[in-house]
Amino acid sequence: MSNYDASIHEELSYALLCRISPICDAFEAVFQGGDFPSVEDYLEKVDELDRKVLLFELLKLDQEYRHALGSPVPISNYLSRFPSEWDYIRDVFQQPETLGMGALSAALLHRGPPIENALPKRLRNYELVEILGRGGMGVVYRAVQYLGETPVREVALKLVRFEKWLGIEDQESDRLISRFREESRCAAQLEHSNIVRVYDVGEMDGLDYFSMQLVIGMNLLQRVESHSLTISDTVKIMLPLAQAVAFAHANGVVHRDLKPSNILLDQKGNPYIADFGLAKSVNNNSNLTETGQILGTPGYMSPEQAAGDMQRVGPSADVYGLGGLLYFCLTGQPPFSAPTMMDALFQVLEREPKLPRSLNSSVPYPLELICMRCLEKRPEDRYASPQEIVEDLDRFIQGIPVLAKSPTLIERIRRFGRRSPALSVHLVTICLMLILSQFQFVIFQSSDTLHHVKVSLLLLGWMATSGLLNHFMGVKSIEAISATIWLCIDAIFLTLLISLLSDPLHPPGPLLVGYPMIVVGGGMFFRERMVLLVTSFSILSYVGLLLLEPYLIQPLFKHACFVLILTCIGGCVTYTVRRVRFLNDYFDSRRTTEGS
Repeated sequence: MSNYDASIHEELSYALLCRISPICDAFEAVFQGGDFPSVEDYLEKVDELDRKVLLFELLKLDQEYRHALGSPVPISNYLSRFPSEWDYIRDVFQQPETLGMGALSAALLHRGPPIENALPKRLRNYELVEILGRGGMGVVYRAVQYLGETPVREVALKLVRFEKWLGIEDQESDRLISRFREESRCAAQLEHSNIVRVYDVGEMDGLDYFSMQLVIGMNLLQRVESHSLTISDTVKIMLPLAQAVAFAHANGVVHRDLKPSNILLDQKGNPYIADFGLAKSVNNNSNLTETGQILGTPGYMSPEQAAGDMQRVGPSADVYGLGGLLYFCLTGQPPFSAPTMMDALFQVLEREPKLPRSLNSSVPYPLELICMRCLEKRPEDRYASPQEIVEDLDRFIQGIPVLAKSPTLIERIRRFGRRSPALSVHLVTICLMLILSQFQFVIFQSSDTLHHVKVSLLLLGWMATSGLLNHFMGVKSIEAISATIWLCIDAIFLTLLISLLSDPLHPPGPLLVGYPMIVVGGGMFFRERMVLLVTSFSILSYVGLLLLEPYLIQPLFKHACFVLILTCIGGCVTYTVRRVRFLNDYFDSRRTTEGS
């Protein structure tokens, strides 16, 4: 545990040390185990009187470990999480271990509390009323615009992040300011009844800003979370949104971040597209986004965005985004959701979303067809433009057939494979084994009918169990547990199958490769504990096979080598998963920091 600074804080009593030391040790253990613990979770473990002392210690440990792991968190992140504990955060960042966190952190240390709270109430002809929201590039205020001393109107005033106001110039802040200016430029050139109107763009007191129409109401996310939309409400929202996106495209602007929180609804329910922070002009060869960058919101971004292929991110990405909005309105959830960014990106790239009608049986089939065509993986398979979505929604309203067609049998099979890849692999593999067993029984005219029936029943039972566990994997709260149980049961079925198919004259041979395949399968879910558990269970299953078939035991050296190979494979998969998880945690922390 780090030493407490007695010149600033009271000396720690022995009793207090005894109370907080185990908590700090547990906090460190999580870092040492490869995860990033949450300071807030550990503060709840002590009384209010001990909380500030523990906060000081945990913040020091958090910074020390994050620096060592190459993913430090700037002071602005802590200020947003603990706004009332400025003095403690300042003390932590003045410690030798936590110096050198960057120019912005140093400047904030000398200025005092969070900078947006330190701004004056009046900036030239704008009076700041309250903060409406924060984003990766700036802060949005509710403000009153004045002409001289006469109030003109209420506006939403967006100010760029405050590095420049502090006199800090670096590559990242320059990029943010350039992107902010691109947002204001893109938004200002669009005058449409369903796009938030921009009134004024400029710079004042060293801060880039633009003022825009203040929409009194709520965003689409809040609207759906408060109570679900009817089909009629959904169409009334989506039709003008698609028209607005078509208008933006006609004027050379692609939004690239269509999501429920960026759709504002006024008190009459009219929708407005806001936040062009990731927008780009199709006629502008800006280098604000480069290949390899992942921009957008994972649950709603298109596959080409998820792949970081920014050269291919064009109007079709907004078609996908409109599909994501429609999906959310119909089902109350995004097309994809996952606890981490890595898992979400993997789903966007490889999986198919659940059909809306499977989540909400009241969804009309034509509307589901429109939604799923927007969400196609390949841009060329989606609608060619938002205008085509408008036309299909009009057809739906008029009750005539939509252009989006029902998927063919091949497309249904392909979508099923993406929607349930684990089950698809199981079904294909087990079906092939079942067909081969039937082929062998018929061609070679085996006389042991009972043995053949046992093998067939075992394979059918394996198939049925796979289907049942795949169903449980659809429940988010038990997904990891279901996957682990599934892999362990695979090891049991494999062991029983090898036992049935082998005898002294016909040793297992190639069937043994199933054990390392199960271990590798554990790594597909990117969870260390799952890989370790599945590896251990596979080894135990192999030992169980030797007990079921004693003739296999000799020579022991061969089996010891096989167990060693399984252990090495499990270790390699665990190490790879750990590295991927560290990388994922790093990017998640980067996104959290940039969004704070």
